[in-house]
Amino acid sequence: MAGTPPSPTASVAAVVAEKERLTAAEAERVKHQEARDTALAAAVEAEREAAEAVKELDAIDARQRTALKHAAEARKTVAAHKDDAPDSDGVMAILGIQLNAISVVNLVMSIGIAVEFCVHITHAFMVGAL
Repeated sequence: MAGTPPSPTASVAAVVAEKERLTAAEAERVKHQEARDTALAAAVEAEREAAEAVKELDAIDARQRTALKHAAEARKTVAAHKDDAPDSDGVMAILGIQLNAISVVNLVMSIGIAVEFCVHITHAFMVGAL
């Protein structure tokens, strides 16, 4: 038996088994390649989204820098003109009224009466009495 050639059925079966093994290996390779392609596409998309996010953050940063620059300029302008005003403490200072208990009571009463008047006018308008 050692010197007898293999039967044709055995060699055909071996060839078929080898083809099936190669086909399975090829299918596995294709499957891995598709998984790599999918992962690469996801990575490219994530990189594109990250680049867009960086652009948006840069734009926000630029707007913040501009806003801070304008705020600093406004502060400088206010500080420069504060000394120009003769008295920027309000109407009581302009009229020479000192802040004490009597003036505070008068202020509170005046504001209360003004608010009540506005509420009455608004209510009359809403009801249609005017």
